[in-house]
This record gives sequence, C-alpha cells and structure tokens, in this order.
Amino acid sequence: MATTKHYSGLLLLSLCAGITFAEGSSLSESEIEQRHAASAFVFTREANIPALIWECSPLLKGTSLNVELIFRGWYERNKPELEAAYFWTINYMQDLKEKNPEMHQRASVDLTRSVTSGALQSLRPVFKRQLPSQSACEWIVKTYSIPQLDFKNMGRNPGYEQFGEFANTLARIRDEPGFKPPTLQNNYELASTFRAGLSNIITLDAAEASKERNDGQGMLRAYQSLATRGDGGAAQTIGLMYFNGGFVPKSSTEAYRWFYAAWSLGEHEGLNAMGVMFRDGMGVSRDYPLAQAAFMVASVAARNKLAHDRAQSNADRLRPQIDAEAVERLKCLSIRSLDSELKKPVQSLPALVAGKEIVGAERKIGTLIPEWSSNFKPESCK
Repeated sequence: MATTKHYSGLLLLSLCAGITFAEGSSLSESEIEQRHAASAFVFTREANIPALIWECSPLLKGTSLNVELIFRGWYERNKPELEAAYFWTINYMQDLKEKNPEMHQRASVDLTRSVTSGALQSLRPVFKRQLPSQSACEWIVKTYSIPQLDFKNMGRNPGYEQFGEFANTLARIRDEPGFKPPTLQNNYELASTFRAGLSNIITLDAAEASKERNDGQGMLRAYQSLATRGDGGAAQTIGLMYFNGGFVPKSSTEAYRWFYAAWSLGEHEGLNAMGVMFRDGMGVSRDYPLAQAAFMVASVAARNKLAHDRAQSNADRLRPQIDAEAVERLKCLSIRSLDSELKKPVQSLPALVAGKEIVGAERKIGTLIPEWSSNFKPESCK
C-alpha cells in the first residue's frame, strides 16, 4: 500500500489549479491533488486485475478459488468508488484537453505509464519478481474477496487508517451536484481482455529481473511461459535471444523455430525475421523469393511504423534479386501456401506453441501488396 503523497506524485496530473466543474464551482489545488491521489489508488488496484486473471487463473484451476466470481464480486462491491474515480478523471482530462491540448497529451501518457508502474510496484512484494506461483496467486486473489479491503472499508483496518482519506475524497466527488455515474458495464469482461504489458506484467517483470542477473535460463522460462499462453511477442523475443546469442547459446535452428512460433501466434515481426534468415541462408537454405514474400507481407501487416519500415527496407534491398517470373509466382501465393513454405524447416520438429488460425488464409499475396494489387487478377493464377 502507499500514502496519498505517493499516489499524487504517481499521476503527475496536478498541472492546473482551479479547474472549474459543475455549477461553476472552483476546486482548490489541494482538492485536485486529493482527487488525483484517490483516483490513482483506485486505478492502480484495478490495474492488477488483468494480470491476476491471466497470470493466476491457470494456477488456481482445481482450487477452491473461483477467480471470475471473486473479481466480478469486487467490481460490484466497489462500483461507487470506481464510478467516482472515472467520473473525476474523464471530466478533468476533457477539461484539460479543451484548455491545453499539448498538456492533455502529456498527462494522458503520464496517466497510462503511472498506473502501470503503480500496479507493478504493488505486485512486486507479493511475487518478488519471480514467475507466478500458486501460493502467491492464492494470497493476492483472496484479498479481492475480502469486503474489509474494499475502498470504502480499507481505512477502518488498524494500520490502514491513512487510506480512509481516499474513500472520503471519492465520496465527495459522488456527492457533488452534477455528478453523473459514467457507464461502467462489463468491467470483468474488459479486465479479462488480454492487454500486452499489463495482462502479463508479473512474468515480464520476472524476465526483466532475470536479465538484470544475466540469467538467460530464467529469461527463457519467463518468455516460454508467455509464449505457451499465446503471446507472439514473447516467442519473437526468444527467437532474437537465440539469433543474437549472449543470454543463451547462439542457434540459428532454435531462432528459426521461435520466429515461426511467433508468426503462428500472429506476431508479424517473426515473419520479417524468417525473411532475413531465408535471404542470408542462416539455418535454412537461401531462398530469395520466399524471403521477399515474407518481407512484403510483414510490411503490410506491421502494427507500427518501425516494424513496417524495417520490413519494407528489407524488401526494397532484395527487390533487384527477384526476377519478373518470381514476382508473378509470389503474387499468386496464398497466405496459407506461404505458411506451408515457412513451416517446412521445422515441420519434423515438435511444435513449440499451439498456433492461431490464420486470418484470410486463402488470400493471394498479390491482393495485399499495394504495388501489385492495382493490376493483379487472382483468376490469372494457375
């Protein structure tokens, strides 16, 4: 737990004193800070829930703890405080956006980073920067089932008196004229939706701790845990570990296996990495057309500009090596056929992860690539 001072510093939103809200009332700088602190406390405790659902649910199967029931109950009991925190923050940020868009942008980024950081700091004493264990999961999940630890009751517990001010502040927000509860439906469903960086924060922290100790095997265990739960980014990280060496022995074979695993989980950076290996003949036979297909699909499927530019640059540099006949063949290659070609180097080895279904598997690459699609006719493919 933390003090009001910690959480007011956590959000970094005390930027504008005297913001005006309902009925023209003006709030003091002190009151704004208290509201930021109370809201941050609410958001931080709520931010733990996605991690506990994704990290702990598999470990608690077969025990007496019903994770879904516990968190649904927590949301229901703490709904008034959640509504107050969201009402305050939504209105504050909207007002800030109208008066100072640049400051609003900075505050939005600070809010996201600070709540994530606060969640991590609150989880570390329980999990000790190690992979989740059943005993640690049981302890912390149980705390969400105890009404005495709800926001409105927490300050009544000996040693927790300082948290009573958060409940009082949230109550003041609700009691103000003009308070209108925001729509907060399906809180549990939202929390149980995977969000990278938050839903897997415990294992990522364990991986980072292993990295700080130069413990390559610890890193592998952490990322493998995530990959087997469907995290393509984790599989890509393992591939890079084997590709570059350092934390683990360098291995082109293992790198390719994990890059393919990443691709099979929907991480297109794995596709670009396999393209590099086919282009350079690293652990696989050199195959320029297959490398070019991988680069070009990776570029159009990239989730960010950096990934797009990396794949596009690879494709541009390799283009002189691809003749017109090869280009026509690539245009007619379906995504499923591309996957089959990429899988050949590892098809005799056990699958590392259970891959996801390929979306649009029968689409021809020629329909996906902008420079090809304008004059490409799928019916011309033999």
